[in-house]
Amino acid sequence: MQNAQAQQNPAFAMQVLVLNTAKMGSFDLQGTAQALQVTLRPVGNVLHQDQPISAYWCPFIQGNVMPGFVDVPRHNPQHRFVFTAAMNGCALMVTNSPLGAHLIRVYHHQHPGQANINQMIQTQGQEVISYIGFDDYGHANQHIPLPNAFNFLYYRNGAWKYVLQPQLFDPLTNNVTLNGLIPSQVLDATF
Repeated sequence: MQNAQAQQNPAFAMQVLVLNTAKMGSFDLQGTAQALQVTLRPVGNVLHQDQPISAYWCPFIQGNVMPGFVDVPRHNPQHRFVFTAAMNGCALMVTNSPLGAHLIRVYHHQHPGQANINQMIQTQGQEVISYIGFDDYGHANQHIPLPNAFNFLYYRNGAWKYVLQPQLFDPLTNNVTLNGLIPSQVLDATF
């Protein structure tokens, strides 16, 4: 019942489960354009009765280009989670959506220190209203294993929250573990 437990108390789940996004899996992807919804349901036979977690998906786009994003309802979303790929220097950035006041735009910002990418976001006409970055889940003096994180947003009690799970990734073994130097945490997204 790990899916059910994670849906009820994501903060606790992040303290006891390592979510290893480096491992491979097959998932049912539904949606179009930037309004993607990801149903975390393995393709094939499900061998348990645990309901899958449905979520919005914020894509990671590599390179010197506009970061991947998804527009989600500010209040009362159909799905209570916004998932994205693992981070190792990236940031989750939230702005108002240019599509309307009832939406927010969530970016998986792949190069938060690069002015040209920040300018691409600014040309969308919306100021940054919330942000978590590497300083929230890593330390620059960590080398191997590398600082890594599974970060996501979830909606509870009328507000969006960030959930951060700092991890360590060993590129020699592909092993992912919890980062004992930085605890998992829940932060208000404050918008």
